[in-house]
Amino acid sequence: MGMWADDAASAMLGMQAVEVAPGRARVSMLVRPDMVNGHRLCHGGVIASLADSAFALACNSHGPVTVAAGFSIDFLQPGRLGQVLPERPQVEPAIADERLQRLQGLITGQQREIQNSMVGRDVSVLVEKTGREAGQMVGKSEYLHSVHIDEAQAEVGDVVRVRIVDAKTNSLTARQI
Repeated sequence: MGMWADDAASAMLGMQAVEVAPGRARVSMLVRPDMVNGHRLCHGGVIASLADSAFALACNSHGPVTVAAGFSIDFLQPGRLGQVLPERPQVEPAIADERLQRLQGLITGQQREIQNSMVGRDVSVLVEKTGREAGQMVGKSEYLHSVHIDEAQAEVGDVVRVRIVDAKTNSLTARQI
């Protein structure tokens, strides 16, 4: 953890590496008076610094040196003066995996529902390339769906009107009209 030992910013904020394992890290920090905003709540930038430090430890726990190109944070509840952040431990990997599987199932179901709703509709498609099947072209609809056009009479760069005849999870099949 040479990186952590040399991290003056995290040290200045009083952060402590509670747990570091391949691909995960937990960092804690006591919210001090010099960390609160005008509402007497922990400043969002301080909380973001805590998240960034944990992220850096987790990303660098595998060996190769990495740096973040960016990250996003949603504040679910405020940190308060005297509170040690974070208060709850990370979600166990088995629970996180189960939640991810449920979420992916939900997203796939919604995606399939949207794709199915396109069947029977007429849309414009920008032809981008030839398809795998003879006479097939592939392009994007105005809704950015990937569309496979069977028996296409078009060239790359053409915009053609098609009728969607079938839906798959990640693409649509169409006939040129």
